[in-house]
Amino acid sequence: MIVRRLIKPRSIIDLSIVIVNFNTVQFVARCLDFIRKNPPEKKYEIFIVDNNSKDGSVAFIAKHYPEVTLIKNRTNFGYSYANNQAIVRSRGKYILVLNPDTIVTQGALNEMINFMDTHPDAGVGGAKMLNLNGSIQYSCRRFPTVFFVFFGRQSVILKFLPQNKISERYLMMEENYTKNLEVDWVFGASMILRRKALEEVGIFDEDYFIFVEDTDLCYRMKKKGWKVYFIADAVIFHHLGVTRARYWKTTLLNHNLGMFKFFRKHYNPGFLTVMLLSAGLSLRLLLLGMLKTAQDFLRS
Repeated sequence: MIVRRLIKPRSIIDLSIVIVNFNTVQFVARCLDFIRKNPPEKKYEIFIVDNNSKDGSVAFIAKHYPEVTLIKNRTNFGYSYANNQAIVRSRGKYILVLNPDTIVTQGALNEMINFMDTHPDAGVGGAKMLNLNGSIQYSCRRFPTVFFVFFGRQSVILKFLPQNKISERYLMMEENYTKNLEVDWVFGASMILRRKALEEVGIFDEDYFIFVEDTDLCYRMKKKGWKVYFIADAVIFHHLGVTRARYWKTTLLNHNLGMFKFFRKHYNPGFLTVMLLSAGLSLRLLLLGMLKTAQDFLRS
């Protein structure tokens, strides 16, 4: 487990926005354009951490977005590590971790800051994520269990039985997303973090390369007494699946590995449970890989 502590900076501003980029220049440009168009009223800063992109991202961002603090990595050490690089340099009372494939709507950043200001028990807040067609994106979850994990958004079961009640409960599909909710965890695609809470709990665990690091951080927050909320009036569009579609083998593998690490770290499972979990996740990885390969073949 590699969890770095956050040190209080000499000067504090209201919001630090952290975006990790890997070969998504067209998306990160759109994301930055909408932050310019719909900025928060309070003082903010933006970090872009580039994980050794090969699509001209670094030169493009440096030329067109001089207000951004750009961190250039020569190697891709993963999503958690990259976010932490910016978080430890940040000065925000709050830190917004934001995916490059998001679109910030008018007032969304103000809503997130105001919510955190008025809810001092909140360690983490998640925006209302919408698909590009305006439909709700179920961006908060209950914590995974050995049983629940096989009914998640990427599970084979959900693909063939989309209306099953177990998935609906795990993915919180039955909730009223027009109001604020206290939840177990929220997507790292748009999560606002309280610096004070991070100083106590620690930042992202760098053992997670990509995926499940958001679940892990929210779990640690809850164990320390901080609450996690879904913020209904902070609306952000999310082009879900950009990274998964391009690098599906890497993301599929790391999502399953991340889930295994989460169970080992937090639930202290016995030998039999570990074996069952290993077998189950391996089977899920195999079935999803076969399904994705078949889909790619049919499209070709």
